[in-house]
Amino acid sequence: MILGMRAKAPWSALFAVTVWGGSFVATKHALGPEDARVFTPFGLVALRFLMGGLALLVVLALRGGPLLPEREERGRVAVLGAILGLHIGVQTYGLRFTLATHAAWIVCFTSVTIALAAHCLLGQRLRGVGWLGVALAALGVLGVTQSHAGAPGSRIGFGDLLQLTGCLTWAGYTLLGARPVANSGALRVTTFATLSAGLFLLALTPMTGFGSRPGASELVALVYLGLFSSAAAFLAWYHAQQRHGSQRTAATLYFEPFVTALVAAFFGEPLVLGTALGGGVVLCGVWLVQRGAAPSQ
Repeated sequence: MILGMRAKAPWSALFAVTVWGGSFVATKHALGPEDARVFTPFGLVALRFLMGGLALLVVLALRGGPLLPEREERGRVAVLGAILGLHIGVQTYGLRFTLATHAAWIVCFTSVTIALAAHCLLGQRLRGVGWLGVALAALGVLGVTQSHAGAPGSRIGFGDLLQLTGCLTWAGYTLLGARPVANSGALRVTTFATLSAGLFLLALTPMTGFGSRPGASELVALVYLGLFSSAAAFLAWYHAQQRHGSQRTAATLYFEPFVTALVAAFFGEPLVLGTALGGGVVLCGVWLVQRGAAPSQ
């Protein structure tokens, strides 16, 4: 019985959110301080996706078998790439104006948007306790955005708003990817969605550039973002979704802000009581949403 319970745990999703928890801090470090930017937001994301996509392509080639997604899914995978590029691009740009811990707590709200989308679009009914969780999680996000840690509130608010839009784009990416993953497998879909996202953002870099003067630590952050956060973690996420379903996979996002808080504190970002309290309310709301989600058939 215990072994059966362990087999059902979404370990690959937990691996993904652990890596992503560190990615907020790595991204802020790679961007550099506001008065001496190293990488530009879109340049950084383009590089990390191209690096991650090429690494996945090597894995795909070594594994053997077909490289491209099934013909009928290729258009959808290209759309997934555009959504992914928009999602991480906006999230990275928003990190210029807010704290890594703010971003991580707000990302937890993605579980709520996925449950709402599943309710509205997929017929996965949300019970009364789930709607209570939606309201509670929204209240918690509001609490997080009101704790500014001494930074200018208007700038923090703008950055938090951009992080909140990512809850919508990630819900779209997760739900839209279910069918291609089922038909073509997580590796093929992740590889070409990641490469598509990198090419999409590469087209924007003539306007923004890539940045300048990266040091050794910024390059290490880029490698972490490319190989771990963009390749291994995205592959693990879709693997978990394929095995455990969208809502259960999304529930693991509650673990991400704790990783971010620990890593951010290690690198000197302040721990703010208001942010922690608001984040706790978000988690309570997410838990209620998961309790209120009808089981998948």
